Amino acid sequence: MNQTTVFSNLRIATTPFLLLTRGSPLFMAVLLLLLDLIDCDVKKAWNKKIYDETQCKKNFQYQSCDKLIDVSQYIVGISLLYKYSGMSYSYIQLLLFFTFWRFIGVIFFIYYRDTRYLVPFFDVTKELMVLWVIMNGKVSTNAIALICICKLIFEQLKNGKKQEYV
Repeated sequence: MNQTTVFSNLRIATTPFLLLTRGSPLFMAVLLLLLDLIDCDVKKAWNKKIYDETQCKKNFQYQSCDKLIDVSQYIVGISLLYKYSGMSYSYIQLLLFFTFWRFIGVIFFIYYRDTRYLVPFFDVTKELMVLWVIMNGKVSTNAIALICICKLIFEQLKNGKKQEYV
């Protein structure tokens, strides 16, 4: 088992725990967002001699696995939130919709090796989970719409051009 796999599994296991603990909402939200960086950046910190930017950021195998792990992480998190958090059923459905939506985009991305497919299938589930934690479960439709628009713009800036992978 390589370091990336270990850190990815850690990311999947830790996310629901953070969402279910009743600590400071801001602290939990920051930790949740930082978990997304753990596999590549910790690998870089531990193994600077063999680390090369292409190993994580421009490596298709890493990118495709990372995106599938994100979807898996969301499904586990949503399942635990549904069971233990008191999150409304309609909000759970919204999270599942956006997770499934992203999964479709990830399948297109893997099949065509083209990041432009990630733009319309933007990844917003984590941000909506963080929003729910920060707002203590009282999330408005306007806040959801704002988060979705911002994330769509971010995806366009990040993935709007076709990237070549090694």
